[in-house]
Amino acid sequence: MLKFIGAVFIVAAGSFMGELETAKLRKREKQLTELLELVGCIELYLSAYSLSTEELFSFLASKHGDYYSCFETSGADLTSEVSQKIRASSLEMKDELADHIAEFGRTTLDGQLKKTSMLRCIVSDALHSAGDIREKNTRLYRAAGFSFGLLTAMLLI
Repeated sequence: MLKFIGAVFIVAAGSFMGELETAKLRKREKQLTELLELVGCIELYLSAYSLSTEELFSFLASKHGDYYSCFETSGADLTSEVSQKIRASSLEMKDELADHIAEFGRTTLDGQLKKTSMLRCIVSDALHSAGDIREKNTRLYRAAGFSFGLLTAMLLI
């Protein structure tokens, strides 16, 4: 009876490991969705309202989310401070976003809009590929976790 209970726990642990890997894929897709929303907000507020860098960053800091929290600044050099916060985070595509933010205020508004549009296309492509990877690997990770748990249980019994 104890062997059976142990085997059930081992199979459950293997299944749980498969679910953890699936959760990592979902987390990546969620972060990329938030990043796409952020870049869309930047593009909208630059094109519609022509906000200054300080106004844009304070607006973005007022929103809630992992990426938006990086825009809370108090220093004089806003772009480098925000860029460093983004690089220090564990967010998806942090280097691309940090490079983009570091260039704020150094180009014309049209140049900034073009760069923001390019970043939006890159993030959109990454989000699409992350969705494809998640759909492809979700079943694989779940099945592999269950199978490895079952195999381990069979070897121990």
